[in-house]
Amino acid sequence: MAEFSIASTREQAPPHPPLVRLGAIAYVNTLPIYYPLARVWPEEGADGIGPLQLQYATPAALNRAVFQGALDVSPVSSAFYLRHREQLVLLDDLSVSSPGAVESVLFISRAPLAALNPAQSRLWVPSSSETSIALLQHLLQLETGLSWPLSALHCYDPAQHLRQNVLLANGSLLDGSLLDGSLVDGGLPEGIDGLLVIGDDALKCSAAGHWPQGFLVYDLAECWQQRYGLPFVFAVWVARLPWAQAHPNALAELNRTLCNSRARFWADGELQQLALQDACARCTISPEVVFRYWHHCLDFNLGPSHLQSLERFQSILTLLGSSQPTVPFHHDATPSTACIAASSGNDCPPVQSG
Repeated sequence: MAEFSIASTREQAPPHPPLVRLGAIAYVNTLPIYYPLARVWPEEGADGIGPLQLQYATPAALNRAVFQGALDVSPVSSAFYLRHREQLVLLDDLSVSSPGAVESVLFISRAPLAALNPAQSRLWVPSSSETSIALLQHLLQLETGLSWPLSALHCYDPAQHLRQNVLLANGSLLDGSLLDGSLVDGGLPEGIDGLLVIGDDALKCSAAGHWPQGFLVYDLAECWQQRYGLPFVFAVWVARLPWAQAHPNALAELNRTLCNSRARFWADGELQQLALQDACARCTISPEVVFRYWHHCLDFNLGPSHLQSLERFQSILTLLGSSQPTVPFHHDATPSTACIAASSGNDCPPVQSG
């Protein structure tokens, strides 16, 4: 973290609080933080914070927007934060983490992890994530004892290849709906040995509960927890250092506002039901699945165990050589914008198999 403390800063309140360009992950996983805020925030701002310009995008697109200065405050992937932490200010007590199985970061494989080979196995990873790819690389290295460079992985665009039910590999197509869990008769097309699926797409696969015969499904957050006994931190909230230095009071108030919004969500059952209705209408996942996901799979705090997990992941990124962006292909669209008023064992067992 940059040498800058939110709590210890002081500034004169500006006559007009600054507009805040605030990022939001375009999955259901951050609704417990954003949903109450988006419903009540006045157009002119409040509590020393100006109007909020809320921008929804995938984690990778939010990373790029922060890097390019297009966002002031945003959730970013853990890998991005750890690579650029000297230029960022970490917000207090906010994360998207999982204490065990997360159900939204799944690796579907023809063979056990230990049997895969970077020189022979064709593994496909989404362009919409960086942290999940680095986590998969780490787990593959642990299980196989081999190096898994980015060049051994193939990148796909979820919006094109999954949601339109098309996955190109050696000229073959994925017919039928992966998102309904029916990966076509016989499973993945020839030439694909493993597929990493994240976010709402993975939730739909997990909810369907049907996997092709002989395939293994690994929950990567569960693999991490079983090995290290720590929650896995997928995303944290950050501010760009120049903006934080220019508006420290606004940042402190925004940090508190986001935490208060989260607290209101958990305390208001009626609000949760409204959020469930909106989430399920948007992503066609059942209310039962989303409710379980929010209450049992995710953790939105950032305490000592989360910070310990981040430091361990930092050392892993260093060993992976991840000094450059983990995802070299940029398929994501421009963020949409809306203005609002461990165990010690060596094996990582699959969570499901066909």
